[in-house]
Amino acid sequence: MPRLPNALILKGYKISPLLPLILRGARTLDSAINELRWLKEHVSATAKPSLSPQSKRKCLLQLCIRRSRAEPLQYILGSQPFGDLDIKCRPGILIPRPETEAYTTHLANLLLSGNYDTLLRTTGKLAKKKHRLPKVPSPRILDVCSGSGCISLLLHSLLATRFPDTAIFGLDISHTAIALSNQNLELNVKAGKLLPSASQGRDGGYPQVQFGRCNVLSKYPIGFGHLDIIISNPPYISKAKFASETTRSVRNYEPKLALVPFQNQPFTRGGLEWEPELKFYDRLLKLHQTHSSKILLMEIGDEEQARRVVEMAALANQHTGSNKIELWRDYPDASPEKGEPTMMNIQGSFKELPYPNVEGKTKIEREQIHRTWNGMKPENPGIKFDEFDVPIRGAGKIRSVVLFRENNFRKTEGSKLMKEMLAMRLEDVTLCGAAKKKWQKWDVGMPGRENRKFSTKLKVEKRKRRKKKLRPASF
Repeated sequence: MPRLPNALILKGYKISPLLPLILRGARTLDSAINELRWLKEHVSATAKPSLSPQSKRKCLLQLCIRRSRAEPLQYILGSQPFGDLDIKCRPGILIPRPETEAYTTHLANLLLSGNYDTLLRTTGKLAKKKHRLPKVPSPRILDVCSGSGCISLLLHSLLATRFPDTAIFGLDISHTAIALSNQNLELNVKAGKLLPSASQGRDGGYPQVQFGRCNVLSKYPIGFGHLDIIISNPPYISKAKFASETTRSVRNYEPKLALVPFQNQPFTRGGLEWEPELKFYDRLLKLHQTHSSKILLMEIGDEEQARRVVEMAALANQHTGSNKIELWRDYPDASPEKGEPTMMNIQGSFKELPYPNVEGKTKIEREQIHRTWNGMKPENPGIKFDEFDVPIRGAGKIRSVVLFRENNFRKTEGSKLMKEMLAMRLEDVTLCGAAKKKWQKWDVGMPGRENRKFSTKLKVEKRKRRKKKLRPASF
């Protein structure tokens, strides 16, 4: 980090003796002046009336010293505005960003505009039991890696008036994050910024916004039947970029678990090798397919990563149905600035892979690996897809990859959809049999049929070996 010029420090000192301290964290004079004003307001609002002016100045000095060490202002003040909401912040939980607020608001505006009503399924005919699916068409939303709960809460505040039975589930691996999310929910309901149905439900039903702990990278995470929207701000920064490109404030104070995926080995999907930091995107695409969601919105780090995620989505499109792909910038509502391209060209991807190591494998396992490896190549090892263009919306840096499902996930209503009806309570949600089959199909190998056959044979072989072990020994 470059040192601050002496002229800048002197200029700040002339305005206020506390500004040189804040400048160490804020880095610019305009930001430091604003932060000093907010810190003064915070001290005035939180200090006891009986506190002397000297004690108040001492409290303000302590806060300025904390800021000089690059501690985020949101942790010092304890909150961050997010839309019309006030989101409580604490160390160990990722701080809400304005870019996240911008794409969340844009997504809500798309749904409210009426152009995307067809993306939400009609569930009126299916709501025959209390506390089941909504009585009017309302979105069911999954927020993966929910953190402080800011995305879930903002979506409810924007959508609940138009869609009164909106159901939102926020998932995170951190107990601290879940506790803070529930706290933010209660605080904003009490402040009148969220409808009471967010925490109490309508007509005695379940709460419309619920947070729960879940490891979405587990083998079989909890399932929600059908979902309309999946939105996520996952850990996407590689270890190298976290050490070299993030600011001191982020490195020293914000949770590494929310920024850097704990997966540290490359993985293979569809015959291609992918970087460890893309593991969450692979899982989100899998959730999108398993739960037949209409919209999948994923925040990404930069243009290079956006290109890789689009390639991954295009590869999934070959086997899971058609999705329209878009890229959104920091502010998707704004018009692109001069020089910002509105299209990204994705070249066909092709990569040679060595034959997998089959040492120590059984005959059935070797045969399965051979069929899987053979199925991942049309003529040669690897996967190739055609060149195509992806539209880019908004202004600023590329911030998110969005998938819109184009094909209908069901052509009939009634008995088939009734099987997917799940209680709107997070504790009751499990992975249903149909979803489990989709989940396993994705893992065995996207190309297809032979893999499933040999997967079944492998299960039969294991069952036979297990029976032999359980058979009593003969003397």
